Amino acid sequence: MELPIANCIGGKVMKFDYMNALHMNKNNLDLFAEKCGISGEGLRDGCKWKIHATKLKNEETFQINLYQDEHTCPQVFNVRNVKTSWLSERYLQDFKSDPKRDVKGWRVDIMNQLRCHISRDQAYRAKRQALKKLEGSPEQQFTKLWDYAEELRRTNPGSTIILGVNDVNRGLAYKNALWKAARASTVGEFKLRMEEMKQLNQDAFDWFNDKPPTEWSIPCKHACSAIFNQNLQPEDMVHPYYNVDTYKQVYEHAILPISGQTLWNETGLVPPCLQTLEEALGDLQEQETGSLMSQMLKQQRNHVKTIKLQRQKVKHHCKICGEEGHNAKGCALWKDMQARP
Repeated sequence: MELPIANCIGGKVMKFDYMNALHMNKNNLDLFAEKCGISGEGLRDGCKWKIHATKLKNEETFQINLYQDEHTCPQVFNVRNVKTSWLSERYLQDFKSDPKRDVKGWRVDIMNQLRCHISRDQAYRAKRQALKKLEGSPEQQFTKLWDYAEELRRTNPGSTIILGVNDVNRGLAYKNALWKAARASTVGEFKLRMEEMKQLNQDAFDWFNDKPPTEWSIPCKHACSAIFNQNLQPEDMVHPYYNVDTYKQVYEHAILPISGQTLWNETGLVPPCLQTLEEALGDLQEQETGSLMSQMLKQQRNHVKTIKLQRQKVKHHCKICGEEGHNAKGCALWKDMQARP
């Protein structure tokens, strides 16, 4: 029996790993030999299953010289050859078709299929490795941004491509400032939140400050009830940006498909700087610390008169002699008593 190398090592022979723990003998590019590593009570010489194969000369094929296909050992479920790296490679296409697949259900399916135990942590690690192989690391993705923009220009002539890397912490700070102002329930709080936005970005403050707050968001159910009470229509209170006609106008121009990454032209430009999540959160914390609200609270705390309570002095009495000012350890009478024979 002859098998291609890929099938012999990665497929048809490896399927026996699912049921039994195999013990590798001498394996190299020209020789492949394995036997079952199960031994126990009643198995004097161990399990009889084994396979030997040699590579044919000048061919990418293994020839099986010896094959004992009957297992005389009990079935085991803790298989050492089923590793995380093998699982991620074996089920790579499954996660490619469904990246959001639930790990809990997937773990049950592969345990039934392979007939071996897969730990919960091993299943999660296998999925993470598979997704990393499919999506690549953030550093690798950033190196492709300029090439991606060039491919868009090539496949969509006449389009304007603007590539900008948003500062993660800055964008999150803008978002938080906007929603804090939108959720303000009093005029004073709204003005305070708008001042915080002004400190972050003057242009953003001017753009929002020029528009009535009532036009910021789609009316909620309570606002709709109030609008109906005034014999008005909620649709009249919504900005035209939310209309279906505006949506169709924005997306009436289709973006033509692009080629795969292997066919992109390399621009050779320096990739944008990637900011880690720790750095972004650290900068964001510094910004929030220096916000207007924090400054006002700090000023209020500074104006509050602090009263320091002094510790009351307690007079100690010696339990040996009963006098004040010292304890038993420093008592002269006790030392004198200890010195006596």
